[in-house]
Amino acid sequence: MNLRRSLAASKRAFKSRLRRFGFDVVKVPGSDYPRIDLMNLFADRLNQSGGSVQVLQVGANDGVESDSLRELVLKNPHWSAILVEPQKRLLDSLAANYAEAKERITLENVAVAPGPGEISFYFIDHPTDLSLSVYSSTNRNHVSKSNPYADRYIKEVRVPCMGISDILERNHVKALDFLVVDTEGYDWEVLKTVDFNRHRPTIIQFESGHLSLRDRREAFETLSGLGYSMHWNGADSYALLEEA
Repeated sequence: MNLRRSLAASKRAFKSRLRRFGFDVVKVPGSDYPRIDLMNLFADRLNQSGGSVQVLQVGANDGVESDSLRELVLKNPHWSAILVEPQKRLLDSLAANYAEAKERITLENVAVAPGPGEISFYFIDHPTDLSLSVYSSTNRNHVSKSNPYADRYIKEVRVPCMGISDILERNHVKALDFLVVDTEGYDWEVLKTVDFNRHRPTIIQFESGHLSLRDRREAFETLSGLGYSMHWNGADSYALLEEA
């Protein structure tokens, strides 16, 4: 009994310390617990305006593997998308998977970084399993930890890079409705390249599950300060511009 009381006291003390830093400990629901599909929910909100919708996706891969955007773009003829993918070998597959909407699609074979130039990019170059290409990043350590194949098949290439606002400027986009970022732990660094004085997306989706606690907190606090309400949905987080 004394051990049980001691453990309970330790748990309360641990939770109390976390709350001082703005964190809380909660039980994670089981896999059978219903989860709201925030992407489709926010997509419906974008469609309510009745006008065109401009999307930019960073980390498009082949448009199918671990991707939930393609279906929305294909079924909404008023949506246009700029798809950013640094892996040149995936561009043909990406173009083919968006073939029925090719007039509304622009491919950008660049990585996203603070300034224009070149950057090292790492990915798993498996000879037969192209699906492993999703494990890619400008951070080699992240790729190395992501999959048991990584150390054997990891490859480095130099790719051109530029910031998100520079990509938008190059494509003559003045208003961005939906920004989707999936860069395997580099998401906050990608979002930092947005000049929010020039471009303020209505909705931002980013993969917060791979971020460090420090980066996740900084991302949430920064976006909240810019007028976004923050929504967490498993591995992804969403920022919704409140004035939209």
